[in-house]
Amino acid sequence: MWAAPGLLCSPDLPFYSVGCIFISPAQKVEEMKSNTHMKYAFFILVAGTLLACGCMEPDTVNPKGEWIILPGSDVWPEYSGYTSVSDKPTGDYQGLVIDTVPEYLPVVSGENVSIDVIFANRGGFPIVIDNFPPAFFIKDPADLSNPARITRRYLRVDDTATIEPGGNIVHTIQWDQRNDRGFRVAPAIYVLEIADVMRYDGKTESIHQGSLGEQIAEIAIRPAGGTLERSIVMNRSITDKGITITLESVDAKADSVELVFSVSAEDPDYIEVMPDGREWTYTISDDEPIHGSYRIDDGKVRYLWNVESTGGKNSHYDYRCKIESLPRDVENLSVTIDSFGPIQVSCEYDIIF
Repeated sequence: MWAAPGLLCSPDLPFYSVGCIFISPAQKVEEMKSNTHMKYAFFILVAGTLLACGCMEPDTVNPKGEWIILPGSDVWPEYSGYTSVSDKPTGDYQGLVIDTVPEYLPVVSGENVSIDVIFANRGGFPIVIDNFPPAFFIKDPADLSNPARITRRYLRVDDTATIEPGGNIVHTIQWDQRNDRGFRVAPAIYVLEIADVMRYDGKTESIHQGSLGEQIAEIAIRPAGGTLERSIVMNRSITDKGITITLESVDAKADSVELVFSVSAEDPDYIEVMPDGREWTYTISDDEPIHGSYRIDDGKVRYLWNVESTGGKNSHYDYRCKIESLPRDVENLSVTIDSFGPIQVSCEYDIIF
């Protein structure tokens, strides 16, 4: 420690804290050392200043997650892929962050779609991507007639891209609302996925390869002739195998339709008799999913894929389901719930407009 008249610089402060504390000549060094509150306050002040000016990076993962672009592989057949989730990261993440603008895009049938995919380097070293841009898919997750749900493919390119620290590269996805065969697609909620990636959000690492990509944006195509906008309170209940499923309401909006369900179980322990006479016991948890399908007028049966659990307690559960917007002249919407967790049920609801 060294001192000048009226000035004291202490080595007890963190090594990256370059600062001095003014004291009177009569003040004792021992008194300052004992004043831990002053030292902690000084540390917080300096650290906050460094963070504010960008001199010190917080040790956290970006909320969007850090990404790694994996090498493309021809191992996966056309309609298959690989996904996995791990509690610990296995990749060498260096600050690559992927965003889309916009993340949600409502359009009218026939309009051109344009989404910017932004690859940004939030790390301190250059990031080199050997197969840029990677592959992308536009999918219709509700399409039961397509095993991979892929509507349009954007194949990867084996160019090399380098992103400097603080820089970014923008790759634009253009879609004319046609599928891979050149036909115009029907109004629906489509998703944009990026293929062959790893993502770590600070808690879990997810890997997506082949045709099982990671969703990065959503495209809502509504009918060109206008959409139905109407809210209906249903309160229609059906009980099967001790499970009561109630369609609470239907809220038709310009870009989508929201279906609200509630489920009540008579007993949290469900017992089913197998064909050979054995009993199978299952305890219902608080996050059971529901599965089903829907049909608009005389159209195709479609999968009810966009289901979100909004709460569950004491054998009562709530769900919100989203499907595409309805044509203005729609007459009927039929919805079927065929399972609650692993429990097979049969609950059918017809909504007449």
